[in-house]
Amino acid sequence: MKSPANIVVVEDDPGLRHSFARMLRAEGHVVLEMENGRTALAEVLAKPPDLLITDVNMPEFDGLELIRGVRKRHPDLPIIAMTVGGALPTDVTLDAARLLGAHATFDKLTSPKVLVELVARILA
Repeated sequence: MKSPANIVVVEDDPGLRHSFARMLRAEGHVVLEMENGRTALAEVLAKPPDLLITDVNMPEFDGLELIRGVRKRHPDLPIIAMTVGGALPTDVTLDAARLLGAHATFDKLTSPKVLVELVARILA
């Protein structure tokens, strides 16, 4: 890896958020953990990271709203959207995230190594 990337991880489940952040830090990245889409949007708009990773299904301000908000000001910022179901099947939710501008998607039931590989590919 060339240099550490600044990554924002938005996930309302603290255990998952910390786990993803720990894996990415082990790869040498600087990770800012956020638990909610609304505060993440303010942070990303004020100081765009190299990569945004967001859960889609979150209370109040979900990942789809976050992607839409980020795309208005930062159309080229790499985004990975992730989920594990919800009101709609996982594939439908992740398709919606891609339509809104996510560069890649991640099913949280997949091995966490897949996320690390996605990050490496996007940042390459």
